[in-house]
Amino acid sequence: MDIIETNFEQLKKYNFKETVLTIGSFDGVHLAHKHIFKKMSSFSQNHKKIVITFDPHPLFVVNPTISDKNYLLTTMSEKFNLIKESNIDFLIVLKFDRKTSEISAENFLEKLLETFNPSYFVMGYNHHFGYNKKGNFDFVKKFVNENVKVIKVDKKNISSHSVSSTIIRDKIKNGNMKLASELLGRDYNIEGIIIKGNGIGRKISFPTINMFIKNEHKLKPPRGVYCVKVNLDNKSFKGMCNIGFRPTLTNDKEESIEVHIFNDDIIDNYHNKVMNIEFISYIREEKKFKNLDLLKEQLQKDKQHCLSIL
Repeated sequence: MDIIETNFEQLKKYNFKETVLTIGSFDGVHLAHKHIFKKMSSFSQNHKKIVITFDPHPLFVVNPTISDKNYLLTTMSEKFNLIKESNIDFLIVLKFDRKTSEISAENFLEKLLETFNPSYFVMGYNHHFGYNKKGNFDFVKKFVNENVKVIKVDKKNISSHSVSSTIIRDKIKNGNMKLASELLGRDYNIEGIIIKGNGIGRKISFPTINMFIKNEHKLKPPRGVYCVKVNLDNKSFKGMCNIGFRPTLTNDKEESIEVHIFNDDIIDNYHNKVMNIEFISYIREEKKFKNLDLLKEQLQKDKQHCLSIL
């Protein structure tokens, strides 16, 4: 897959022929997105499959108040890798700024048609583009000529839930990691850099690895204890994760993410390395124990619970 990072004005430099085109934020690259990409492949015998997305996510521009909140299901690099799995030929990453947000749907679509000359324009049932979200399926259908077939991909449901980025975010915010993963088509994950902790966990036989999330906009699950898989140095480990303030040990003022890997002998010498955590299941809320013995007893129960799941 070729990745082209550009802006709306610079699209005039490109001139594609006979393409299958789709456009969207594609945050999460979930099962409904994958369904769109699969639909594109059914029309691509002699056509290049082109996906257009935006950087940053348009919501950060049209609603700046959200810019300091955890929101994204996927970072841009994660999005690249997930879209690549769908055998897309070109990923066009358009810089999204205030000027872009004010482009009319008519001008936006006209530029897309001039640049990419699509034979097929594949759209999600609820996708909108252009100023005031005027560009939807019906708009495109009326705008294009008879040489462009506009294909609408209907809503996808799993376990009586619509597959959408908004619903997946809601499930994660409520700690429902199992359903979120089901809608995503994979376990939800966060990636970060290993940082030095204070070593208190080792004193109670539950040494931990502390992590700093690389992207401040990545959506973080709520405070609590989770059953997780840890990917580190091209290896996968079973473990459990605590997100919160560690009230029994330190009662920190800043929220931390720490992981106990069940292979206790592998936690040394990993500072500054990248770690990826896959969230399998929410176990319990974070709480303060009267003493370290009670905390250790609960952690033993948590570990056995995780091992029964993993």
